[in-house]
Amino acid sequence: MRRAVLLVAVLGAGMLGAVVAGSGGPAAAQIPGLPGTQTETQPPETQPPPETQTTETQPPPPEPERRPLTITLAIDKTDVWSGHAVVLSGRVDPVPEHPEKALVQISSFVPGVEYSDSSAGQARLEPDGTYRVVHHPRSNLDYQAVVYSDGEDATSAPVRVYADYLPRVAWRKLKGSRIEAAMILSVTAEVIDYFSGHLLSFYGLRSRRSRTARRIARTRMVYTNNYSSGRAAAYIKRRVRGARRIRYVFACVHERRPDVFGRPDDPIQRQCGRRRIRAPGS
Repeated sequence: MRRAVLLVAVLGAGMLGAVVAGSGGPAAAQIPGLPGTQTETQPPETQPPPETQTTETQPPPPEPERRPLTITLAIDKTDVWSGHAVVLSGRVDPVPEHPEKALVQISSFVPGVEYSDSSAGQARLEPDGTYRVVHHPRSNLDYQAVVYSDGEDATSAPVRVYADYLPRVAWRKLKGSRIEAAMILSVTAEVIDYFSGHLLSFYGLRSRRSRTARRIARTRMVYTNNYSSGRAAAYIKRRVRGARRIRYVFACVHERRPDVFGRPDDPIQRQCGRRRIRAPGS
């Protein structure tokens, strides 16, 4: 009987040691009331799902606005004799992608005359967008340039050139206080055909320093021939008072179509036909 009690005590102590030694394991968690053990299992912490970043699609940057095509036009001189050369030049902006393919056309118009437009020349652009045209105006003209490039076109502001005719005079003194003088205009009948029959006056100067000129003769002009290359001319042989004191002779046309030749405010032209006029350059 005593041995049986002792055996039970030994076995109980062994079981208790086994239970205490395994108190950290899952078996200990199932024994209620045991010190140092958890009676409930906590579920593992779950991480919240990462926030999904929504990327907005940005519109493409706007293309730079293309500047409208423009063209300038300038003239090297504004007053010339009829038939002399003028240089017309300008620039196109922005420069076309293929400037050698861009065409510039220059037209001319006689001021105040309807249906007088004609071509004054054309040119291709240089790589820097510039162009140059040479023309020989035979009367007053307004020029305008137009450029055509890649389906676009642009027109320049007009520029004017004043081209005046030149009455060329040859004269000499004769015996008996007479003077012989002849005049021929520098423009042909092809340029203007209304000079024939119009009045022309010859004026005499005592010296280049004279401030006034005296009219020595007046006559009408005629054409040298009936072709377009003919020129208006005039001739006189007159006795002139004080012929010995005359040193220079010039001529001017009384009637001239406005705005066709020279500047409208030409002082000699306004005085032409009077008995005395203020001489050129005085």
